[in-house]
Amino acid sequence: MLSLGEFDLDNIASGPQGGLVYFFFFLATFFTQVTALNMIIAIMGDTYGKVSESSQKHSRQMKISLMSGYVSLIDGEFSDVEKDSFLVMITP
Repeated sequence: MLSLGEFDLDNIASGPQGGLVYFFFFLATFFTQVTALNMIIAIMGDTYGKVSESSQKHSRQMKISLMSGYVSLIDGEFSDVEKDSFLVMITP
């Protein structure tokens, strides 16, 4: 509840250690907010890493799929079986 901002400050100042309670309250609020923001940054960084890791693979697959559409336009001495044999992609 502390990190969401729902708290009761009615009786804090009237106690004997009011200043210390305020100090701990703000300290706890600060640490919970920093922890939450750090977790969000870590999740976004992990997602970006996964996407950038697979970008080269997807780029090659897209280029090969585009090239395979033009195989029928190639004039040559190849039979239909030989045309498709050079469009094999091996990914790790």
